[in-house]
Amino acid sequence: NINLDGFDVDKPSREILKCFLIAMGVNPDTIYQSEGNCSYDLLYEKDGVKYAVECKDRRFESTKYSDHCIEAVKLSALINRKKKGEFDKIWLVSTFTDGVIAIAKDID
Repeated sequence: NINLDGFDVDKPSREILKCFLIAMGVNPDTIYQSEGNCSYDLLYEKDGVKYAVECKDRRFESTKYSDHCIEAVKLSALINRKKKGEFDKIWLVSTFTDGVIAIAKDID
């Protein structure tokens, strides 16, 4: 439970997700972590499909709320980038302090 601010706030969840993707057979060379103010945190490719992933590093247990969410402006930016062909799929991944990882596929 690292206390980070600004653009680094999701760094722990990015690293967890990167390890998860590699364990699932994604080539590490196809995983790109964004920098600065970007609408996604990770891009990766598997089987010719490009994925954009927004990571949320939640500082509470998964049972506190009954969902995980993304800001409307961020979702809109991701959908616009998808329409431009930058990637094929958009995922939302939230990590919680109790070790739970919630994954929502195709959030557009």
